[in-house]
Amino acid sequence: MNWNIQTRSRICSRCQASFLEKQTYQTALFVRADGSYWREDVCMNCKTNSSNSEEVKDKGQFVSQWQGVFQTSAPALQNKGLERDEVEDVLRRIVELNDPRYVNVMYILAVMLERKRVLKAKDVYHKNDRKFTIYEHSKTGDVFAIEDPGLEINQLEDVQRDVCNLLERGLDLENEVVSKAASTQTAAQELPGY
Repeated sequence: MNWNIQTRSRICSRCQASFLEKQTYQTALFVRADGSYWREDVCMNCKTNSSNSEEVKDKGQFVSQWQGVFQTSAPALQNKGLERDEVEDVLRRIVELNDPRYVNVMYILAVMLERKRVLKAKDVYHKNDRKFTIYEHSKTGDVFAIEDPGLEINQLEDVQRDVCNLLERGLDLENEVVSKAASTQTAAQELPGY
């Protein structure tokens, strides 16, 4: 399954008007037959004035919808514990890999970012007996479909170790570990309170 979802648009997909700072918009998410996602962002005027007959062809199967408030820039993040940017960067790289070996780590990283209000859970859906949470980045509007692996308590120690290793060393696209600034010991100490 392809977990990459296009980022929030800067314009309404129906009337092509640019979104203004703090303007409310509506997002709809669809999954196509090939497993790819398609996102539609519309202004509230177009959403209000549209009818079901105005459907765009080949959207795919409806997954979720939500409202958001458009923001053009993200405020600077404070420097507390693990760098949120590092956690977010590792999550983005793992999502790009689209490798099922990292489902547990992806889930934990998404939950960490949700706790810090970097990601907002927008919806949950089920596909082929698998549960997915749709997250939207609170500042950029990027959307992630993260599988809930149904972790059990006896798996948490191993997953925590994997998360700490990735946060310490990072991950390149060839699956080779590369050096990062944080140490495993620091990451392990700060992870529970992240």
